[in-house]
Amino acid sequence: MPQFTLDLRWTPKGLANVPSEKFRIREEAKAEAKDKNITIISITDRLHPPVGPLWVVEGQESDVTALVKKFNEEKHVTATAQII
Repeated sequence: MPQFTLDLRWTPKGLANVPSEKFRIREEAKAEAKDKNITIISITDRLHPPVGPLWVVEGQESDVTALVKKFNEEKHVTATAQII
């Protein structure tokens, strides 16, 4: 399976929810990835710009693309994916 980096950058909406909902949002995102048969290899939180998690995942390109689209639609982060 191909591996991808998901560059997730917090939006103002997402940052506003971090103090109270960070872990709920992350757990929902991880569950969404699992539902799309995407394996999360690692998550690295960046605290300096660009602020947001950097995920390394493994899965089919179409599934990763669908996950990125869903993340962008929810507007907590802007998401991009790149194959490694």
